[in-house]
Amino acid sequence: MKRLFFFNKQFVLFVFVSGMASGVNFLSRIQINHYFSYATSIVFAYILGIITGFTLNKIFVFKTEKSETVKRFIIFVLVNISAMAITLSVSLLFNNIILPYVGWEWYRAEVAHFIGIASPAFTSYYLHKRFTFG
Repeated sequence: MKRLFFFNKQFVLFVFVSGMASGVNFLSRIQINHYFSYATSIVFAYILGIITGFTLNKIFVFKTEKSETVKRFIIFVLVNISAMAITLSVSLLFNNIILPYVGWEWYRAEVAHFIGIASPAFTSYYLHKRFTFG
């Protein structure tokens, strides 16, 4: 029986490295939010997370030749634009609708953003494995 793609060492490394990039994304959003709106802060923080994620994935998860770095970064950004749309949509949905509906106020923006960041994990792994670093 064939193992599912997320039960392998590479996926575990991807989740770990992406978790680190997500930490950059998450913590920088909190700081950026002091100067910009919630949605704008998510977008700026996502850009910092993309740069961190690409660098760490290239070094530790999907080892590739240096000569293709620019091409791979462009594809990485394109894949992450779709993931950013998911992250932003899910974050706003939870922050503005779901969490208030259930009466959740404790760190509502942070909880919503965390859920948003986690939401595209499987699709991002598949797309990066297949297109960015494949």
